[in-house]
Amino acid sequence: MIKHIVILSFLIFGLVAQAQAGAGGFFGISYNFGASAADWGITAKVLSDDDANTGVVGAGVSYFPFAEEKKFGADLSGGYLFENGAVTLGWDFLQWKPQLGLGYLNTEDDKATPATPATPAPAAPIDEGTGGETDVPT
Repeated sequence: MIKHIVILSFLIFGLVAQAQAGAGGFFGISYNFGASAADWGITAKVLSDDDANTGVVGAGVSYFPFAEEKKFGADLSGGYLFENGAVTLGWDFLQWKPQLGLGYLNTEDDKATPATPATPAPAAPIDEGTGGETDVPT
């Protein structure tokens, strides 16, 4: 059963990355709300965006090195991106607990306002009196 869920997590990673052109990769720590040190882990997520100062959704996997039995987790979460970092809150479907994630994400800067286009120079006036011919002295 656990193998199926881990495989499903990687499939979700792939789908989120393909569906979002600006998807971002998140690496950090996770905490599954519980009462032991085994609830701390290392996590990797794919988030729906990589622009700083935006809300995101994501899917991730976690490894809990101090856990005795369930060492892996797979979550769906929502969060907020800061400058080169993110915080997420979601649900871990393998541990069956709420999860908080904090980590690094290489964010893109806020989109700058586009520059005002330059006004084109006026076209040269057309001399309609000569019909395009020039007077040549004879």
